[in-house]
Amino acid sequence: MSNNFRMIWDNSKFDAATLTASSEAANLPVTNLQDTKRRKVWRTTGITGQYFTADLGDNPKTVHCVAFVNHNFTTTATVTITASNASDFSDPVYSASDVRLWQNVYPWGAGSWGEGSWGGGLSEEDRNALFISPIRIIWTGAVKARYWKFEFADDSNTDGYFEIGRVFISPYFEPKYNFAHGWEIGIKEDTVITKSVGKQKWVDEKPWYHVIKLPLHAIAETDKYSGFIAMCKRLGVRKDFILDLFPNATETSKELYNTFYGSFTENPVITGRYNRYSQSQLVFEESL
Repeated sequence: MSNNFRMIWDNSKFDAATLTASSEAANLPVTNLQDTKRRKVWRTTGITGQYFTADLGDNPKTVHCVAFVNHNFTTTATVTITASNASDFSDPVYSASDVRLWQNVYPWGAGSWGEGSWGGGLSEEDRNALFISPIRIIWTGAVKARYWKFEFADDSNTDGYFEIGRVFISPYFEPKYNFAHGWEIGIKEDTVITKSVGKQKWVDEKPWYHVIKLPLHAIAETDKYSGFIAMCKRLGVRKDFILDLFPNATETSKELYNTFYGSFTENPVITGRYNRYSQSQLVFEESL
């Protein structure tokens, strides 16, 4: 299985779906999951027996993953997923039970020297400090189903409710050739620092976010027209998507720390390199 970067971007069927939920807090309905603003959440009114369903319509696409963006699940939370072409979810075409909503950071004894090994998962303190937008991707393989159901369990959740900002039920784009050496991940913040006449520092603190640059030195012809160019036209700089730099990484923390929700800051330009290959650069900014 390839570990080239992936972009989860075509969420059109989910965004047009009919959603139902076990419960909804006032002014925080389940339809907020279809809004690109990740802070506009669906919130339940409890933590017992909570779920939502999606009816993708008469002609669903074949999808390869589901993803949850900006959630409040604890590190012991799980989800059970059922997909079917029957509204009562009989005869499912895909099912997965008790899938953890946080990956392990490292299993015991794994990871490089000096890297933390939490075994079961991140502490709540680390979870809140290290991620501005927790994202969990579940790679399903090829699934074509009209009806989807997601049932959540998180008995350790002290908030008394679950909330999720964005959901994807989507295919993904993965290029034949991965990004090249020299790729960049920067941490940026728009904090304003001023100093008084007496040199006292005044800080107007703003949240940090990631800016990522991916040089693509070889775009195959098989990717360029039906995949890369079509995707870039539909996304532009307008639409948010999920960028996963290391999908299916053996070290699960590598994927955990390198998955982001945001958008392009500029439309990619394709440059002819030599016969049958092109090059470009993707510039991505994480959404707050």
